[in-house]
Amino acid sequence: MENAFGIGDKLARLRSHNKLTLDEVAEGLGVPRSTYYDYEQGNVLPKLDFIQKAAAFYKVDPMVFFSGTNLSITQQHNEVANGYIQNQHHTDQETLNTVLAHLDEHQAA
Repeated sequence: MENAFGIGDKLARLRSHNKLTLDEVAEGLGVPRSTYYDYEQGNVLPKLDFIQKAAAFYKVDPMVFFSGTNLSITQQHNEVANGYIQNQHHTDQETLNTVLAHLDEHQAA
């Protein structure tokens, strides 16, 4: 039951790419192994604060988890997202929703 963004698949690929076990990642992120497994399998959609924590853990931009099906985000999208966030004053959820909409508009242009 994978979600629309493929977050679980991206978590699994990042873990595999970094040659880490489920136990190592779960411990590093401070969640039970079963919870992280459920995130990878798409059984549970992680909350935004977990996504931010996972991005910091793997040293990737959090937008990687919301960018289509590819694990990488282009430098151009990263710059657009960062510039937009710096110029706005929203809550985390508002910012995320606005940035995603802005990236969609930028891709269509």
